[in-house]
Amino acid sequence: MKFITLLILTILMTGCVSIVSPSNNSKFGLMESFRDIEGLYAMGGYFGNGLTGRMMSGGFNGAMHGRDSESFFRGMLSGVVPSDLGFTNAFNNNALANAGINVARDGIRGAMINGKEGAKLNIGAGLVHNGFGHAFGFISSGFNAPKFNDGAWHYNVKFLPGAAAITLGNVVSYNQPLLTNCGAGQNYLKWQYDHELDHVGDQSALGLAYFPAHIPSQWIGGQFFGPDYAFMEQVPYMNNHPYTSSPHFRR
Repeated sequence: MKFITLLILTILMTGCVSIVSPSNNSKFGLMESFRDIEGLYAMGGYFGNGLTGRMMSGGFNGAMHGRDSESFFRGMLSGVVPSDLGFTNAFNNNALANAGINVARDGIRGAMINGKEGAKLNIGAGLVHNGFGHAFGFISSGFNAPKFNDGAWHYNVKFLPGAAAITLGNVVSYNQPLLTNCGAGQNYLKWQYDHELDHVGDQSALGLAYFPAHIPSQWIGGQFFGPDYAFMEQVPYMNNHPYTSSPHFRR
């Protein structure tokens, strides 16, 4: 039953992608999406890894660019491009290098989908997502500066209802009052940190589909069915630290 519900939510995600896609080509419709996504989700669920999650996310990004099967599969191929472009140390430890790698990576993935136009759209989407993350974190933290660690920017926010943390783009905002006052144990704190970094890494392949993907996942799946059904929190999109791997909060 859970797999069926997750599959339906994934198909709904593709419907959101199809609706907001800027393309006028209607070839990539909901029924065609179903045929493509059904097998891919099943494959990811059983053989999930970082590459699988990025390729699936890239496929949704491709659908946003072109709304046809070719764009979808070009997007899948773009997911092969690693988030750090192979410059792991610079990506994780140097904020300026990280910014440059993010732009270059998004441009390469976009160009693989739709040439120069795709590169521009993908770079713009990445900047917007990161901008939203900084705006939210900066305001919610009481206008405090973030810290850069492990390839992401981190804010300790004062108000974040219903969540221990939220990631927008490459920016993580932590619900510090909840994590401090409720006595979260070190095991949980480390898991939460690593979990949010998974969002930053592999889900960057969503590109233009970043926000449309999270509507059926977090706001529909998570809110109406429970966190186990927020599929962007699970394998294959979160292979290393999915929600279901969370340790006890106070342990």
